[in-house]
Amino acid sequence: MSTVRYGLFILPGFDLVSFSVCCETLRLANDVARQKLYSWEVVTGSGQAVESASRIPVSGRSLAGESTDYDRLVVFAGNQATSYANRNVFDWLRQLSRRGCLLGGVDAGVWVLARAGLLGGYRFALGSGYHLAFRETFDLVPEPAHPFVLDRERLTWAGGGSAFEAMFEQLRQDHGRTLSSSVARSSRYPVLPETPEPQSTALPEKLATCLEIMKQNIEEPLSSAELAAAVGLSVRHLERLFHGTFQAAPQKVYRSLRLQEARRLVHFTELSITEISIATGFDSCSHFARCFRGEFDMTPSSWRRSRKGQRVEVEAGL
Repeated sequence: MSTVRYGLFILPGFDLVSFSVCCETLRLANDVARQKLYSWEVVTGSGQAVESASRIPVSGRSLAGESTDYDRLVVFAGNQATSYANRNVFDWLRQLSRRGCLLGGVDAGVWVLARAGLLGGYRFALGSGYHLAFRETFDLVPEPAHPFVLDRERLTWAGGGSAFEAMFEQLRQDHGRTLSSSVARSSRYPVLPETPEPQSTALPEKLATCLEIMKQNIEEPLSSAELAAAVGLSVRHLERLFHGTFQAAPQKVYRSLRLQEARRLVHFTELSITEISIATGFDSCSHFARCFRGEFDMTPSSWRRSRKGQRVEVEAGL
């Protein structure tokens, strides 16, 4: 069985959570299968380290030479990539596409694929905060309410927690449900005793959109004024909507969503507590620890120690 070669192309402001999940899933698949099913390398435009949205730098090889020696290439990019216009990169992506390489886009990486003209005729996922601007820019419509979409030679996901589902689906298609379930168990995904999250179903449209924007902006939280402006409401109106539905202010709900994502990272990854605090938008590790304890009655370190080696079941249907 030949090894599937991944290229992970990172641009400034990329989502560290999605990137880490992608690498860890490939690594665990090799470990569980006890053979090298996948290889991967990180690629940057210049060969210099690139900072994630949480300002953690990641190094990679230079794009010089524009290697096409990949079976799959995933573009990880932050908000600034919505105006990305590097013709050399676009030509490289088109060349990869012509030779049958599967192309992936994460978060604003989907914009990069669209600007290269590589999404026409494909179904794709996109964070809801981008939908209107994306439709107006490209006249392309993303799949509604889909955290990820795998459509032939395109794999797209909105970022954050959807990375697990996207990678496990790719693994299932490659090697079947047995291996994907074994990798899920090894990663201890996905069952945690969750605090109920506010659900966006059957909610007023603007409130549901606001929740999705919150979930797509975990590393760099938005203010209430920015959230209100994004959905076309006044701050006062937004606060009334949240109090009427959740009996809590927008920022309290937002913090709860960030802490639930932090708990997933504590549980599922080997990132340090400091890295997790940065990746979920907290200005200091001590503040993060206090908020985490207030939400879950346990510090992040205690949570990780108590769950070490714990076996969990895989959700039905994985």
